[in-house]
Amino acid sequence: GETILGADATSVTFSSIPGDYQHLLLFIKARTDRAVAAGADNVACNFNNDTGTAYSSQNVNAAALIVSGGESVNATEGYVAVCSGSTTSAIASAGLVLIPQYAATTFRKIAIGMSTAQVLVDTTAGINLRNWAATWDSTSAITEIDLTPELGTNFVTGSAFVLYGVE
Repeated sequence: GETILGADATSVTFSSIPGDYQHLLLFIKARTDRAVAAGADNVACNFNNDTGTAYSSQNVNAAALIVSGGESVNATEGYVAVCSGSTTSAIASAGLVLIPQYAATTFRKIAIGMSTAQVLVDTTAGINLRNWAATWDSTSAITEIDLTPELGTNFVTGSAFVLYGVE
């Protein structure tokens, strides 16, 4: 499926995902309306409309020659990508998320994300690179993916999301 926003949207949903593939691959080119000096936001993800505390995320972030990390456990959403915010107009982040064995029902689900966003730090443009691992504490087959900005209200017009099934 593919969604290219013709207007700002609070979320993007891929529903009725068939279980015919081995893996899912999600491409993201997006920006949110979060207005912050650093200009970055995160893309949050829920599977099968589950908003319980079934998600954990871990990230490694590189920006301005500084490497840091972050963690979220027992959360109501998992994080899969970094996203440019509104202080970086005309710039969108790019991300790639792999969800291996999404339809199998033996193991809990994991998403592996790699993304970059151009951000402003003290009015100087910089690049933010963030790698993610997110888990969903469920063995259910994934049939729906809901994406939202973590801190912004909307993904902005022109943001694009493409989901592929991989054999």
